[in-house]
Amino acid sequence: LKTKLVRARMDQAGRKVLISSTMHRTFGKPQWMQLRDLLVAWKTNLSSVQDGMKSVASAQLDLAGKAKAPLAH
Repeated sequence: LKTKLVRARMDQAGRKVLISSTMHRTFGKPQWMQLRDLLVAWKTNLSSVQDGMKSVASAQLDLAGKAKAPLAH
């Protein structure tokens, strides 16, 4: 995150976010709203990446299937 208050690593295969360290800070409502907005944007971006990867995988499977299909005469 941009705030540098949390150090985390994403485990995509395990669908987890692993937190390695945090820094204590008092958050007011504006900071919570900003954090919420950042996390919503992050989730949206990850969904877009996931959709893109699904499209690539689907296209690769289609190409592999066409390569195995016998040629029509």
